[in-house]
Amino acid sequence: MKAHDDFKQFNGWGDGYAAFTCQNRDKNQLIKYIINQQEHHRKESFRDEIIRIFREEGILFNEDFLA
Repeated sequence: MKAHDDFKQFNGWGDGYAAFTCQNRDKNQLIKYIINQQEHHRKESFRDEIIRIFREEGILFNEDFLA
């Protein structure tokens, strides 16, 4: 990501991160999300977001392993 022109400000992952696959048709929405991620996480913490996504997608998880 650091080498891609759309992410020149990317300095690496934080303490917590998750990786998901997405379809090519969602690329522009994903780029917008990443560019605005810092602002987004002022409104919803990483922990709250990942729990919400897991629940929405029906992914079983153990909250003890979340930051």
